[in-house]
Amino acid sequence: MDVVLVRFLVLVVLLEHLFDEGFLMINTCAAAMATSPRNTEIDTLVAALKNGFAKI
Repeated sequence: MDVVLVRFLVLVVLLEHLFDEGFLMINTCAAAMATSPRNTEIDTLVAALKNGFAKI
């Protein structure tokens, strides 16, 4: 399988996981929060990223 395709598919899995967790990121892995995040929101994002990376 082409390396570019594999990287794309891995990114799609991560982005879909984060969306399911309530976070919207674009394919450059940039994201924004609507308000100034508190520690709980940052902890939730970190946990979602950790779980997403575990999937890939």
